[in-house]
Amino acid sequence: MRSIGSVFVTFLLSLSLAICAASAETMNHVMIAEGPEIFSGTYDVHGTNRNGSKYTGTAVIAVAGDKVEMSWLITSGQTYRGTGTIKNGRMVVDFGGRYPIIYKVGKNGSLYGKWDKGRAKEVLVP
Repeated sequence: MRSIGSVFVTFLLSLSLAICAASAETMNHVMIAEGPEIFSGTYDVHGTNRNGSKYTGTAVIAVAGDKVEMSWLITSGQTYRGTGTIKNGRMVVDFGGRYPIIYKVGKNGSLYGKWDKGRAKEVLVP
């Protein structure tokens, strides 16, 4: 026969394990809700301007926490630099245009962006 003290200790241990499991489950849900991660690195650029003309190039992204710095080198020779923020699987970058580029992260790590109020688009492929 077990003493009341050992039953109480067993109960507290079981309760602690249940709380830890619930906390881990909640943390997993929070991580999933935040969306896929955006990584620093070099990306191939494939875009369409507002007028329908296409462009290609390279973009370099530097991520530090929820802040991001970007630079683009378009094949035609144009260069751009921008800064922005990352939140909930979206990256918003001000590159000096009238409106920022807003990217969503795809499952494959590609970034799907719209700029000029959605009239132009860009895909960044890692």
